[in-house]
Amino acid sequence: MSLAKKRTRKISVDGIGFRWKISRARHAACDLSWVYFAADLFDSPACRLVVKINGSDIGYPFFDQDFIVTPKTAEYLIRSSIGSGWNPKSNDSMEISKTTEELSPYITNHPLKKSG
Repeated sequence: MSLAKKRTRKISVDGIGFRWKISRARHAACDLSWVYFAADLFDSPACRLVVKINGSDIGYPFFDQDFIVTPKTAEYLIRSSIGSGWNPKSNDSMEISKTTEELSPYITNHPLKKSG
């Protein structure tokens, strides 16, 4: 199943065009939140990559996450998923989980998030 075109961003990774977007999920009772990253091919979407980013904290009332997913993050997630066996031209979607610690070189701290 491919991504809806609405609210997606285009990125080129190794000369291949992809669409990507993020969404947020929150479980208020447990004070947990997640960011979901999704990507597929831009011109001929066949399957979707979904990455659940764990380790987000809800400490600030206006922003659920203390980081921002940037094009640098998207490029890393797509490239590393292809290296781990995701074939964007196949019909098999891939779902993986990453932690903010794993992604720390590729994510940007939220400028309005209070630190420590």
